[in-house]
Amino acid sequence: APIVKDVNTRIDNIKASVGTVKITNIEAIVSPLKIAVQPLSKTKSYFLYILPSLLALLVMLVSLLISSTGIMREKESSAYLRNFITPTMSGTFLLAHYITFISILLMQTVIMLGVSRIFVSGIPIITYLLTMAVLLIFATIFIFIGMFIGSVFNTSESVTVAAISVAILTVVFSNTILPL
Repeated sequence: APIVKDVNTRIDNIKASVGTVKITNIEAIVSPLKIAVQPLSKTKSYFLYILPSLLALLVMLVSLLISSTGIMREKESSAYLRNFITPTMSGTFLLAHYITFISILLMQTVIMLGVSRIFVSGIPIITYLLTMAVLLIFATIFIFIGMFIGSVFNTSESVTVAAISVAILTVVFSNTILPL
């Protein structure tokens, strides 16, 4: 009987303490803190955040594919033997290929940055010029990688597979997919 009396006393104490609770609004009990999230910037577009990665990916992929395919088409051309036996140095042909590929990429980069200038206003022109310089350096590196791939492989299918594999590897090990 003393145990039952002790349990009844405790239950009465719990009832008395529950009865003293002043808050009866369920929402105030469930979420006592009111939180309002306000953005730091007034813009609703996130285009500026993805633009550098998008431009870098486009320049990388186009540089790799156009240079490796261009070298492969030159090797498969009927004029390849004629060019091979001329007294012109092989470095001249590589320089000509590089100038061709970089001029194509320069035009594409100018178009891409021009279109981005239409959608994004308020960015100084010097930013676009610096972006152009970085993208051209980036394109030069990948053009030379693509020219190397085009020189190493013998069929156009293997050149395409190798260029796409290199592109995928560089994207996977960059900060684009998994930021460090």
